[in-house]
Amino acid sequence: MLSSSSPTPLYRIQRHYYETARVGVRQGQDQTLRAAIATDLRKLSARALLDDFLSRSRLSARPHR
Repeated sequence: MLSSSSPTPLYRIQRHYYETARVGVRQGQDQTLRAAIATDLRKLSARALLDDFLSRSRLSARPHR
């Protein structure tokens, strides 16, 4: 199971957009903005979102001490 303390890149970037605009984030509900971010990320690197997911998945699969 993925850690909820590690937001996905789409949510992290969305938060940065809102912070830069100096407006409050709307409880993570800006699907239009996240879709645009995802499209732009895929233009830069088709695997960016997949690689981030796999990385977080591997980290969450580690045994906790």
